[in-house]
Amino acid sequence: MDNVADDIPPADRLPVELVERLDALDTQQLRAVSDYVDERLAHAGPPTEAAVRADTARTVVDVARRDLYTLVWTRSEETAAENGTSRTALYLVQRERTLDGDEQLHWAYLGAVRDTMECDECGAVVGPDDNCPRCGSGPTRGE
Repeated sequence: MDNVADDIPPADRLPVELVERLDALDTQQLRAVSDYVDERLAHAGPPTEAAVRADTARTVVDVARRDLYTLVWTRSEETAAENGTSRTALYLVQRERTLDGDEQLHWAYLGAVRDTMECDECGAVVGPDDNCPRCGSGPTRGE
């Protein structure tokens, strides 16, 4: 991602008061701040693939993390044996806080994805006549 803010030094992207407080900390305190920030970042971003897989009994076919959410393709157990296609559903998954302060994943059903297959090379969801978006292998229909 090209971002103009990436060219600006971190200290210039923070409030002056915060930079001054951080500059006054010793090494042990800075490590504690770093650990705290790492922990906050782990819970601030979109759900990870591991978190998604642990949160569902569905068969997860593919996971695509975005800046604020995660797209998840799941497959039902019903498979059309004659052409290798299966019924795949697309979900938008986000972290949300419950009223008691805990965190859970919220799954929003976006719809069925029709006529999809698994890529023979990497297992990603791909249309039968499309190249795989993940590894670039060619269409698998008719092979």
